[in-house]
Amino acid sequence: MTCETRRLIKREAQITKDMVEKEGQRQLAVAKSLGKDIIPNNLRKIATLCDIDEDYNYDEDGEDTRRKNATRKRRKAIRPSSYGISERIENGRARRGKRGSVISESGEWWDPAKPIYYDFDDKIADGLTKHNQSFAKILQRALSTIEENTCFTFIRNKGPSAKILYVDDAKLGCFSPQGKSSKYNEGKYKISLSSAADCWTFSTAVHETFHVLGIAHEMARPDRHEYLLVDDASITNAGGNWAGEFEYYGMIPFKSPFDYGSVMFYSPYDYHKSGKSCEPVMFATDARYQFTMSGEEGPTFYDFKQLNDIYKCSASSLICENGGYTNPKNGQKCNCPSNYAGATCNQLAPSIGLSPNCGGKYSVSNSWTNITADIKGSYDNEHKCIWHFTSPANSRIQLKAKIINIENVTECNHDGYCRDGSLEIKAIKDLSQTGYRFCCDETLTKVGNTFESPSNYLPVILHARQHFKISLVFRAIN
Repeated sequence: MTCETRRLIKREAQITKDMVEKEGQRQLAVAKSLGKDIIPNNLRKIATLCDIDEDYNYDEDGEDTRRKNATRKRRKAIRPSSYGISERIENGRARRGKRGSVISESGEWWDPAKPIYYDFDDKIADGLTKHNQSFAKILQRALSTIEENTCFTFIRNKGPSAKILYVDDAKLGCFSPQGKSSKYNEGKYKISLSSAADCWTFSTAVHETFHVLGIAHEMARPDRHEYLLVDDASITNAGGNWAGEFEYYGMIPFKSPFDYGSVMFYSPYDYHKSGKSCEPVMFATDARYQFTMSGEEGPTFYDFKQLNDIYKCSASSLICENGGYTNPKNGQKCNCPSNYAGATCNQLAPSIGLSPNCGGKYSVSNSWTNITADIKGSYDNEHKCIWHFTSPANSRIQLKAKIINIENVTECNHDGYCRDGSLEIKAIKDLSQTGYRFCCDETLTKVGNTFESPSNYLPVILHARQHFKISLVFRAIN
């Protein structure tokens, strides 16, 4: 890259930053004028899980598992003096608690044309999860996934040139600095993924790495009021100003729409003053999205698009179909929404997994048809089953879904998030966005288990890191 090119990039970045600040101030003023969110009773009733948790309050020894889960989730919040940024524990894992929407707060930017050198400590090199997954392999998968979908490149370097150091630090929990800033450890950025705080999942590794690249939380976007309501009165003040974590912040979300499935979401069931993991502080304005929030399925199509838009990652123009865009590293293929594939996103995405009835293409008629799938997913054999339903032109599809059995229904109900997998129903207009996700039938029943597609195409995706058995009943309607 020539000096002149670098100069132009720097100038363009400054212009973008000025536009961000101006638009951010406007959006923040609008957001603040709306005042406190008022939670409608119907949303509160759907979102609250305490009624279905009663079946899981006691284990075989009579111990109150509701109290036990609450204790696991509620840990001391830490404000590391060397970083000046709070971190928080949620779902048994700490995640750093900086407010914002996107963009580095320092005004400094990473140069995506240069590789980012990183290293990790011995605890990560030797560590294993409870599912016997290597910490190092989880991290490498996270970085490889970011590389494949953006213009960033990560290279491990054990020498002093490593700019990012991943550590397993119980005091820091799940933590990263926000964006690029030379003030951190003389230019070295410490990202903590603590095994003690249960940070070692693919989604958390991506979440924390996105933070250091300048991406902040989806639920703090200044345009979130249209999609998300926050019950400030129910947020605990124990251990910190947690209500501040849900405030609007004056940074624009760029071109990408609000995404309930973003990897940058928290669970809506964290930090309720009751200490119960069945009571929410966040409410999706579309109740069918209430159980989608948490980011457990990893980065979404729009998570990557937002990062690419911010850093102006692009390649030679390729005509992409179905909402895709040119892959920044390879101008001969497109980045596609989750239900599409192929060089130009002109094909339906295949399923991953060997269990019978794991996905497929189905022509839908006016008669009810039933599919039952018994998916033997696990952390060593993760399944992604995609059912592509298509009905005649000018018709729509009606679907009734049921999760017959899952291996860990207790965790779905108690923690209100779907760490071990979820059923995603994309009965939505923009198929580039995340659909409605559910990980047990109790939550599916909460919103009603019948869905209708806006068009004659309906994709349904099962993410399975445990055993799921589901039933899908469908027909074409006018």
